[in-house]
Amino acid sequence: VGAAGQDPKLNPIVIYSDRELTTPLANPQRTDSYGRAQNKIWVTDRYSLKVEDSNGVQKLQDLQRGELADSPTINLINVQGINDVTADAVPPVSAYVDKAVYVLTVVNSNTGAVTLDFGGGAKSVIKNNADALVTGDWSAGSIQRVTYNAFSDRFDTLTFSTVEINESIALFSTTIRNIGEPFAVWDHITGCPLPSNDATATFIKLTAGEDGVGEYNEGLLTSESVSGTAPDVVATAVISHAPSPMNGQTVKLINSSRQFIRPGASGTEQDDQFAAHTHSIGGIIDYVGAGNGRTVGNNATVSSGSTGGDETRPRNIGATYYMRIA
Repeated sequence: VGAAGQDPKLNPIVIYSDRELTTPLANPQRTDSYGRAQNKIWVTDRYSLKVEDSNGVQKLQDLQRGELADSPTINLINVQGINDVTADAVPPVSAYVDKAVYVLTVVNSNTGAVTLDFGGGAKSVIKNNADALVTGDWSAGSIQRVTYNAFSDRFDTLTFSTVEINESIALFSTTIRNIGEPFAVWDHITGCPLPSNDATATFIKLTAGEDGVGEYNEGLLTSESVSGTAPDVVATAVISHAPSPMNGQTVKLINSSRQFIRPGASGTEQDDQFAAHTHSIGGIIDYVGAGNGRTVGNNATVSSGSTGGDETRPRNIGATYYMRIA
């Protein structure tokens, strides 16, 4: 029995006769007439195995057998520091175990990227498989769990902060949108999260004049066109984002044109129109006098009895529209 992935005859390991791994056995072990080891063998982790007959002729070889040992959970005490955090492990460790879980209670809220050292050297603490911690990710008094990532030589967080959970909920609420679906956001309310282009989904804001450096639509729209005078404004742009299935298509910037969306044939536009109706007209006085002939009143003003503004609209409240494009 040898080290996993290697010739067991050249790379033997310690084998045991008990589950507690306290009583070593001779390695190699003899087999019985059925080809089974005469003693029960216990090992840790994966291992390699070779079986030879009495003449040294190989009968079986398997370089990858067994299962990974259970990853331990180790408590950390005497936690100190803000961003460069130190602690003591119980039991003490001199090297970190791959995929082992370490638990600590944070003493001070962090103010930036965090490193952690409790016997195996200071290692960076990473969240989301790539990002350094930011201010407030670890709050004083919070219980944090990390696991050691031997491949990247770092600690990965297993505990999510309230901020991270809220960010994930906000991200999920927008990424479930269909590509090409306009949706409204009440971004006038403080704390309302805007659709983020930092993840896998990509959005545009359906507003003219937002394609400059540092603006929401930077690098996503081209050939923007705005014409007309309010309230009769026409605003369009062409999507310019190669990963988008809508790349090259023209979209209406309805935050600027202020057109309503209504059920019907998609993309079909209709201008203002009143439903047919009537008004009574007053102001002309026409009557027959007592004498000969006809008398006409001198009031010739015609009044429809109506007032209005510069556009036709129902009672409404504004919202900012966005659209997912990838």
